[in-house]
Amino acid sequence: MKNFDKKLESFIFNKHSVKLDNIQKNTIISIKEMLEESFFISGIKKIILKKKNGIYFYGNVGRGKSLICHSINSLLSKKSHLENFPDLIFNLQKLETSNKAQTKKKSTTFPKIKMLIIDELQVDNIADIHILLKFMKSVKRKKIFLIFISNRSPSTLYKTVQENKFVREFKNFFSKNYYILKNESKKDYRQTLRIGEHFFFSNPEKNNAEQDTLIRRIIKNSTTDYHNVVDGSNIKLKLNKKFKLIDCEFEEICSTFLSNKEYKIISQNFDYIIIRNIPKLDEDKKDSVARFISLIDNIYDKKGFLSIASKFRLSEIFKAKTKKFEFERTLSRLIEMGSQKYVSNIL
Repeated sequence: MKNFDKKLESFIFNKHSVKLDNIQKNTIISIKEMLEESFFISGIKKIILKKKNGIYFYGNVGRGKSLICHSINSLLSKKSHLENFPDLIFNLQKLETSNKAQTKKKSTTFPKIKMLIIDELQVDNIADIHILLKFMKSVKRKKIFLIFISNRSPSTLYKTVQENKFVREFKNFFSKNYYILKNESKKDYRQTLRIGEHFFFSNPEKNNAEQDTLIRRIIKNSTTDYHNVVDGSNIKLKLNKKFKLIDCEFEEICSTFLSNKEYKIISQNFDYIIIRNIPKLDEDKKDSVARFISLIDNIYDKKGFLSIASKFRLSEIFKAKTKKFEFERTLSRLIEMGSQKYVSNIL
């Protein structure tokens, strides 16, 4: 752990061309000290000193939380594993519904690691709280050090009108067992990115023509036809399976009965997704907003290409009260996904 903060800072600059500000530098020093106190000590000392079992790292979107923790995972790759929370909870849900034999067989999840980093922690329902708390207790028994990354503090991670005893236990588990570290940086790294010309179109008179040109660039002289977008569903979208491209209206993909499970499959099966005519997302479209957020999360995780078009500017699209906090992350991700740096890795 000697000079770990300097090694981490150097890795981030060399790998991602990002120069940390002073607040970020102090943050990685704090993380280094927390790891030294709890992760890089013997099991006996950990018991005697009653050290923490992990770090809860939170703060506003685009401030470099994931960048820092992904870099930690890269530097400690032999001891560490990184998992996105949507993937983790999906797998844990499958374990919950499997029979006892399967559960016993699969209960050795992450058997050889010493640290698990979980990005994008976001809890929307009480069922996931039950599953996650059980998982955290299990990981604690296995002495695996956990790092959670979230945009919300532990106290605001799950909001309910009437907080019951179980929800309080869930929140208190973090304060008792984890270092709580807030990322205080004011710099939004994604806002410094320049949006590429093949991403967001906001001229109603030219949008369709611009996206048609983009599609021709991707699929050449090939065509798109309506097919079931997911096997077993009745929802048809214009597809080109050879080039793994979807060409659809916003209403077709975000106002139909598609769930996060289907969006995950879509993002895995298609590399290029073109969405036309995004309307103003007000409170009347809160269900579509939730689906849009889920869709963007999955495309982002897959590092797929996305082009969207609307008669509104990106900053003007969202007007709903519901999911306002979550959409801040979506907007930040859209900016990154539309940057020339991101797009140049695909086109």
